[in-house]
Amino acid sequence: MQTKVWRPENDDSWLKEAVSVLKSGGIIAFPTESSYGLAVDIYNSRAMSQLFAVKGRDFNKSVPVLVTNSGQVSNLTEAKSESANQLMKTYWPGPLTIVFKGKDQPTIAIRHSSHKIANMLIDAFEGPISATSANLAGQPNAYSVTDVLEYFKDKIDGIIDVGSLPLQPVSTLIDTTVQPPQILREAAIPANEIMHRLGI
Repeated sequence: MQTKVWRPENDDSWLKEAVSVLKSGGIIAFPTESSYGLAVDIYNSRAMSQLFAVKGRDFNKSVPVLVTNSGQVSNLTEAKSESANQLMKTYWPGPLTIVFKGKDQPTIAIRHSSHKIANMLIDAFEGPISATSANLAGQPNAYSVTDVLEYFKDKIDGIIDVGSLPLQPVSTLIDTTVQPPQILREAAIPANEIMHRLGI
């Protein structure tokens, strides 16, 4: 297949087309505040399997999810801890991925991106999407469409092209299923800042 490239500054047709691709089980590369990511419908098992296959990702490793509202979080998680609620209020939207107890799996990692295009895509799709990085497993992040195409060529259905992204750290990752919460990856937001906010 030939990968479709949408440029949002040109017209508004990209959003309807991108949503249609997601609803049909396709894979789309899209921008976040850290790097380009790969989006699929997380409730479509065939699309999720294809995502793992394209990335060469271990099927035992889950992928993070992007949301835009608390209702989507509630649909994916069990009761949230007070720490999780505080972190959501303080750092979302932004580069903090929070691990919750999942409804359909032991844990699930969720983030609310601060990137306008990512949020427009989720809202138009009316549901959460995958947020795994647009790279092959173990390789550097993709910060441009050129990077994405070098990794995947015609193996994905579309790319939302906003140009080259600034080189930013990935999101910080924190596990709120344990007490006290545990930093699993320190990156964009310093661990000591988060722990100070939580009074730890």
